[in-house]
Amino acid sequence: MSVKQTFLLTFIFSIMVSFAFSQTPHFRTYTLQDGLPQTSTHDLLLDDKARIWVGTQGGVARFDGKKFRTYTQIHGLGTEIK
Repeated sequence: MSVKQTFLLTFIFSIMVSFAFSQTPHFRTYTLQDGLPQTSTHDLLLDDKARIWVGTQGGVARFDGKKFRTYTQIHGLGTEIK
């Protein structure tokens, strides 16, 4: 391959790459209306059943992929923060 052909192929490849689109990550923000006890989180845990546990100062919420179930002092959680 000649130098001109190599340059031309490199140039065409560079143009093609510049028009390529990467995947855009999908994010969703959950709020009090979705069932969180508080919007500020302290801890996250994924259990062996693929449920996400969210620790907040207002309680703990378990997310099963569709909805939150919230546990607070009413459900027996203590008030001490470590």
